[in-house]
Amino acid sequence: MNRRNLGWTSAGEIIASGVWTEGSVNNTQYPQMAYELGKSL
Repeated sequence: MNRRNLGWTSAGEIIASGVWTEGSVNNTQYPQMAYELGKSL
C-alpha cells in the first residue's frame, strides 16, 4: 500500500545504515532514536 492512498503524513524515519544482521542494531544509537521518534507522536 502506498502511504499517499491512506492519507498519512510521515512523522519521520530512522534509517539504520550499515546494520544488516539481526541484533547488530542493539549497540548503536538507532534504538534510542526510534524510541524518541515514537515518543514524539
